Amino acid sequence: MIVSMGALLPGVGCYFCIAYTYVFQFDVIANFSQSDQCPGVQSMLPPVSYAIGVWEPQRYFWLFIMFLHCPPRIFFLILYRRAFRNAAPKSACYRRVIYFYTKTMWSELVGLIAVSVLDIKCNFVIHAIAYSLWIISFNFNMLFNTILHHYGGIRETSQKVFFSFLFAL
Repeated sequence: MIVSMGALLPGVGCYFCIAYTYVFQFDVIANFSQSDQCPGVQSMLPPVSYAIGVWEPQRYFWLFIMFLHCPPRIFFLILYRRAFRNAAPKSACYRRVIYFYTKTMWSELVGLIAVSVLDIKCNFVIHAIAYSLWIISFNFNMLFNTILHHYGGIRETSQKVFFSFLFAL
């Protein structure tokens, strides 16, 4: 249950918000224009930021998903840090990777919350910076996670962990 809330819930919630928009608010999408400077230009693929941050009731559903997602996410942040520190080589380089991994996990969470709360209509520049923080941190998390699993020997503990490691690559 905690794993689902920490890992799968945001993806499922995001896809639900997008599907809800297409099913119940198709008129909003059909009349969507990217900017005020190009009023005649229509787009059938609006940014996800509109589906999760501007249009209602999806906005409230997405914020509820974030409310459920953040506590398990913080739990996993602490759990991963401890697991890597206990099961790993004691080299200074490995410890630095754990340090940066922890920092990028925190910054990913902060970026995700900022993208969710500060919608695209509120302040586009801050929303874009928050999105950049989230996506860059997300990618570095995967890089550091792969490095830590490889050098910490965690992927060798069971076949299931090994296959999830290969999937992450």
